[in-house]
Amino acid sequence: MLKIAVMALALALAASSGAAGGRYDPYKSYRFVLYRNGRPVAGANQVDLPAAKGDVVDYRAGGDPGLFRKSPGRNKFGQITLKRGVTQDSGFANWAAGAGAGPHASLRLKAFDPAGRVQASYALTNCWTPEHNALPPLSAKGGAIAIEHIKLACETIVLAPRPRR
Repeated sequence: MLKIAVMALALALAASSGAAGGRYDPYKSYRFVLYRNGRPVAGANQVDLPAAKGDVVDYRAGGDPGLFRKSPGRNKFGQITLKRGVTQDSGFANWAAGAGAGPHASLRLKAFDPAGRVQASYALTNCWTPEHNALPPLSAKGGAIAIEHIKLACETIVLAPRPRR
């Protein structure tokens, strides 16, 4: 009977330590976390989001030779840059190092406040990496730190609506 009680206590302690903060989260200190297939794959301290640009198309109506009308054209998105980042996912690291050679991936970028609550979430579709610097140049001068950066080229960048509280 004592053996069963000790085993139950050990299982309860193991379960409580795993669920109550004992779990290792390598991205906890990062304000921006990148997700792939619903799993966190990279964290970054700085993200540069590009401005979306839309083309304006001029056209003339059939019988109106002097007046040009305007219509929205294609939208273009610049590259997203993640700086001072880290990844613990070897599959993501291999995908990023492939510089667009592999399949494109749909990703989600979440921005967190200091308390760990999601402040913004961006859906990134058909992304690939035109530039990946996993091992930056190191310098002994000043307070330089190693900075990894990854640039993502995406077809669309959509801000997801914030959930209501």
